[in-house]
Amino acid sequence: MAVKREGISKTVERLGDRIHETFDWRIHVARHPYVALAAAAGVGLWVSGLFKPSRTLTGRVLDAVSDTVEEVTRSLRESTRDDTSNGAAPTTLKALLGLTVANAGIAFLAKKVSESLPAPRTPTNGTRTR
Repeated sequence: MAVKREGISKTVERLGDRIHETFDWRIHVARHPYVALAAAAGVGLWVSGLFKPSRTLTGRVLDAVSDTVEEVTRSLRESTRDDTSNGAAPTTLKALLGLTVANAGIAFLAKKVSESLPAPRTPTNGTRTR
């Protein structure tokens, strides 16, 4: 009976060691360091994606202004093609006029955007700014 009890005791001890090896992450990292490194990098990328800041109002407005400028530029390029067969103004004059209009439009948009954005906050900790 004592021999069987000792055999069962050793079996339970071996089983406990195997369970410990199965659930101890340090053993797995020691056996497979590259897999552990790749898993850590993947988890890091995933977590960093969770904390990515959302686009701000300023960013959305600047994207809209940028798209508008690109459309105006494309339109100006198409309208300034050399077409002197019907007595149109020379290409250089049309380009200069188009760029002047585009510049005025961009200045107008920039003014409207700056007026619509909230004013920058001043420090509230009692210090004065000069």
